[in-house]
Amino acid sequence: MLPFPPVLQSPPEGHRERVQAEMRGHPGGEAHSRWEGLKRTLDVHERNGRELEALLARVSDTPELGIEMFQNTKPPIVREQIEAEVDQRLHNYVASAATLVDHTRRMLANYEGTRFHETYEARRTTISDSPVAKFIKDLRNYSLHRELPFVANTVNIGRTTEGTLGDVRAEIELSCSLLLTWDGWTSGSRDFIRKSGDTIRLRHVLVQRIALVRDLYEWIRNQYHGLHRFEIGMFNELVDEYNWAISGGRDGKPRRFGLSQGW
Repeated sequence: MLPFPPVLQSPPEGHRERVQAEMRGHPGGEAHSRWEGLKRTLDVHERNGRELEALLARVSDTPELGIEMFQNTKPPIVREQIEAEVDQRLHNYVASAATLVDHTRRMLANYEGTRFHETYEARRTTISDSPVAKFIKDLRNYSLHRELPFVANTVNIGRTTEGTLGDVRAEIELSCSLLLTWDGWTSGSRDFIRKSGDTIRLRHVLVQRIALVRDLYEWIRNQYHGLHRFEIGMFNELVDEYNWAISGGRDGKPRRFGLSQGW
């Protein structure tokens, strides 16, 4: 004998609208929206960083591209294409770095006066005081308000014990002398540029900053549930109840105590 199907508890009339009204302005929903917005900004910045790093690595690790970066026996089509891609991806990265800083500052202003915000400020200051972070911040202003930095390259050609050509590796670099013609650098960035010698290896700087940002935002993400566990739990119950209401009781489930008013 087949068991009787379960009896569905039907939502009362107008219940969906009441749940929707309770969801609007709910602290858990607002917290989720704020943090999801920051996550989207972070994702954009991380993708820009990965794309630029992948391009720089491909140039460095592909001997054929290394040869294209210095050959002068045919039109420099490949070199110009690579330099154009570096311009685009570097611009995207430094611009999104500033966007991430602004969005983070605005979102975390909601937590001023808390221990979380104090700890964040201490961690942020440690990173922002690093020479690499200062340089990337000012490079954004240089790129947006002056010009795209001149992209150069150095090609190293190894030789085997037999004297034939060995590994060919190209490094995308920025000219320090050209950078220093701009008077908009902060003192920390100017010192960093001067101490770098003739050129700054873009991949080396990028990898360092990506690691700094990744560590900071991994810590920030880990604070989310601790800060909003209670509100998010309540909001998730509302979502379940909304799904229950719109499905006629087939999906989701009502809260144990229902709405605080009107049910």
